[in-house]
Parts: sequence; C-alpha cells; structure tokens
Amino acid sequence: MERQVRGQYTVDDKAQAVSLAGTLGATKTACKLGISVKTLENWILISRDGAGSIKDGKRRPVSDLDAELSQLRAEIRPLRMERDYIKNVRCQVSNAVKQRCERSCGATR
Repeated sequence: MERQVRGQYTVDDKAQAVSLAGTLGATKTACKLGISVKTLENWILISRDGAGSIKDGKRRPVSDLDAELSQLRAEIRPLRMERDYIKNVRCQVSNAVKQRCERSCGATR
C-alpha cells in the first residue's frame, strides 16, 4: 500500500477550484482536478464564510478564551495522570495488604 502525499495548494488554486465548482459542481470538479470531494467542499465552505475569500492560513484564528482553555487543559492533563497513577498504586497496595492479612490470619472471604 502506497502512502499518499498531502497536496499543498495556493490560495489561487483554491479560488479557481471553488469558482469551477460553481459551474461544474463539486463532484465533477474534484474528479477533474484529482482532489477529494471533501477537500473541495471545505474550500467552498471557507469561501462562503465571512469575507468570501479563502485565507492562506490553515487554521482559524483563536480567541483569547480558546487559547486560555487550551492552556488550562494542557496543565490539567499531567495532574489527572498523576491522580490516576496514585489511585492505581493505592488499589494495588490495598489488595496486597488484604492478601497478606488473609494468608497470615487464615481467613478467606
């Protein structure tokens, strides 16, 4: 199985594809250009969004709240991992103590 290389398209390429899709339709245009229909549909949606032109950037602008939320989630991730590790160790120690007590006392549950 061959690995597919991701295409890099200029803003002009995208704009031409979108205008061609307006006349031919998305499916025919995508087949003619050799790109995914979904990719072309994304370009069409982006072109309809806001100012009506395709931006060169690959990502949408991030608001301050989104940036802060992302930062806080990144800070919380290792804390959750530590918490889960401590829970796991506590459970293992508890089970080991239980087994040792059962062996020494001779009692089983």
